[in-house]
Amino acid sequence: MHVRRWAIVRIGRGASVLVISFAAAACSDTTSSTPVLDARIIAFVSDSANPYGTSIFTMHADGSHKTPLTSPNHHDGSPAWSPNGSSITFETDRQPAGIWIMNADGSNQRPLLTSSDFYSPLDLHWSPDGQSIAFVAFTAANPGEIMIADADGANAHRLTTSSTTERWPSWSPDGSRIAFMAQVDSVGSSIFVVNLDGTGRRRLTYGTDLQPEWSPDGARIAFSTFDNDGRSQISVVKQDGSDRHALTGSDGEFDPAWSADGRQVAYDGPSNDPMPGGPIEIYLVNSNGSAARQITSFGSVAGAFSISFAPAWKPTP
Repeated sequence: MHVRRWAIVRIGRGASVLVISFAAAACSDTTSSTPVLDARIIAFVSDSANPYGTSIFTMHADGSHKTPLTSPNHHDGSPAWSPNGSSITFETDRQPAGIWIMNADGSNQRPLLTSSDFYSPLDLHWSPDGQSIAFVAFTAANPGEIMIADADGANAHRLTTSSTTERWPSWSPDGSRIAFMAQVDSVGSSIFVVNLDGTGRRRLTYGTDLQPEWSPDGARIAFSTFDNDGRSQISVVKQDGSDRHALTGSDGEFDPAWSADGRQVAYDGPSNDPMPGGPIEIYLVNSNGSAARQITSFGSVAGAFSISFAPAWKPTP
């Protein structure tokens, strides 16, 4: 059995890291040969530089040129590219804790939304035109409300009036709608879509579904899901809720991210290494579900298996 260590940086007045562990069956080897050269850029999170912290890295989509952008002395997570590819936002426990922003090469790291602005801001996602951001803020009444604000965090307002927990906002490519996860009962969650003004809320999935990501052509939404046996995989559904189907077929798989051309999806899952509690690594799969392959292989660090997760494609060449 693999143990899925899914680390989400959560920021409050005092920083903490919430680690949710899922038991996952040993995954099958679906690795195919990697491309000769794929210089597209993926940002991701890894603890390979320090077992007591997580850093933001970039790499080429063939797994080469892995480069740390943030220091290993903090818990940094959830990288999100600006639409023009010039900046990356990330969650961090450094002070002031919250969402920070940096240049694409890691320089000029600075706060964007912090705990003094909103309680535990996280899950930031940029609008396609780069003028607005969607993110999640916590309140005393609700552990997750989706907010819309200007790109600098000003003029923030709630997207919906729901009293349920909402997470992982994802803008449609035309900027008119947002997909998100909402809790539907004490244990379940589903993918919903709502207009940018908060109207027209519509449920797309039924099950235990999370982490929606809109495809670049707006036709499909990828998401993480748990089946009836508690196995986590990546699935896809059309934007109208039809044609739901699995994209991957192993277990312990999360964090889907579309390539800019829509032809591939990156995600994270247990390493092909069959050892118990093995590493979590980044994978690529074609958008039709074929040719899944592992593109990171950090192995272990300081005697412990490493984790690499939360891939995010650079939107421009």
